[in-house]
Amino acid sequence: MEQKEATVTIGNNQQAIVFFGTGDKNFRYLKSICDAEIWARGAEIYIKGSEEDVNYTRDLINSLIDVVEVEGQLSINNINY
Repeated sequence: MEQKEATVTIGNNQQAIVFFGTGDKNFRYLKSICDAEIWARGAEIYIKGSEEDVNYTRDLINSLIDVVEVEGQLSINNINY
């Protein structure tokens, strides 16, 4: 199966801090529920996996960034929702 890669950039440092969570709690949880491989460098999130997994994970991350922009917070409950 062909591998696909994608990158998502978080708008600013404050949003990145909220997105990743205290001690990267949110990001570690996100990694545990996604089938694609994800890792981060600064405000860049890298995704690698099958096309379907990458597309799903990218869409999920973008939706969570939208939650951060609107609500100014992000929790594991938001991720599950």
